[in-house]
Amino acid sequence: MNKSFISIFIAILVIISVPQTKCSAQVQLKVGGYMQTWLILNQHQESGEGNTDTWGFRLRRARLTGQTDLADMFQVVTWIEFSGPQRHLLDFYINANFSPAFNIRLGQFRSPGQMYNTGILSSSQLIFYERPAISTRLSGYMGYDSFRDIGLQVMGSAGPVWYGLFMGNGMGRFTQAGSNIASRKFGSGLYGGRIDINPTKGLIIGAHFAMNKQSNVIRDGSNPYDIDRTSYSFRFATNNFLIPGLFTESEFGGGVVDDTDIFDYNGWYIQAGYRLSDALSFVTRYDFLKENDAMNTFNEEQNLTFGIVYYRMYNNKEIIRMGANYSFGDSKPGGLNRNIFLLWFQVRFIP
Repeated sequence: MNKSFISIFIAILVIISVPQTKCSAQVQLKVGGYMQTWLILNQHQESGEGNTDTWGFRLRRARLTGQTDLADMFQVVTWIEFSGPQRHLLDFYINANFSPAFNIRLGQFRSPGQMYNTGILSSSQLIFYERPAISTRLSGYMGYDSFRDIGLQVMGSAGPVWYGLFMGNGMGRFTQAGSNIASRKFGSGLYGGRIDINPTKGLIIGAHFAMNKQSNVIRDGSNPYDIDRTSYSFRFATNNFLIPGLFTESEFGGGVVDDTDIFDYNGWYIQAGYRLSDALSFVTRYDFLKENDAMNTFNEEQNLTFGIVYYRMYNNKEIIRMGANYSFGDSKPGGLNRNIFLLWFQVRFIP
C-alpha cells in the first residue's frame, strides 16, 4: 500500500460525501474510526546487551473505516491503518447476510480460527494497553499477519450459539494465490473455526481449532517447502455472573509447529475487573507463555498487569476510553525482567 492508494481512498470519501443528484446517488458510505495514543512514563527492559529505560509518546493505532450496505443483504467494509509508514490496508471484505444463522464473508479480514482475544475482540474494545503474549504469538505462528488472512468465512448465531468457519491462504495479509503463492498442492491452506456458547445470562464458554497444512509451496520465488501447524484454545468469560459488577475472562491456548521449525507452545491468561460505576473500572490480568523446541529447551514469559479504565459516553455510544496500566514480568531462561508504566487514551467514532 502506498500514497497513491491512500489518495484514491480519500478521493472516494470526498466524492461520496458531496451531495449527489437523485439519479447518481446509489449507496451511502458510513465513515468512522478510532485512535489510540500512549504516554509511556517509564519502560524498563533487561536484555543480554544491557538494560534500557525510556519514556515518551506512541501513536499505537489510528484507523479509519468505510462501510456501506447494498441491496439490504450485502455489506462492504474496509479498515485502513495510518499509524505505520507502510501496508495500511487491514480489512477489505464483503458480507452476504442471508439470515442470523447463515452469513458469508469474503476478502481480507480477521479469522475466527484463533483465540477470541485476537480473532473476535476488536482492539477498540481492549481494557488493557496491549493483548496477552499467548494470543498474539499463536496468531503469528499460525500464519496470520496482524491477525488477518485472505479467505472465506461462514458464520452465524442460533439461540445461545455463535459459530464461525474459515478457509484461507494461511499466509496473512497481501499474500495472493497466483502471484505471491506461485505453486502449492490443491487444497492446501488454513482451515479453522470457533464456537461460543452463552448457556445463561452473564456466562460464555468457547473454543477454537485450526490447522494450516500446505505442500510444495513456492512463495515469492522460494524453494518448495511445506507448512504443518495446528492450534487450539478454550475460553471462559463472565459478566455480572453471581457477583454484580464483576467481569472475568480466561483463555488457554496452544499449538504445534512441525515444518521448517519444530516446536510446541502453550499458555494462558486470566483477567478480572470490577465496575465501580458505568464510567470507571479496576482491572488486572496475569498471562503466561511457554515454548518447547525439539531439543527440549524452552522459553517462558509471564506478565502481571494492573489498571484502571475510564469510559465517556455520548448519545449512548462510547466516544472516549482511557486508562493507566502498570505491567511487570520476566522471561526465562535468563531471568530478564521488564516493566512498563503508561497512560493510554482512545477516541472512538465507529458508525
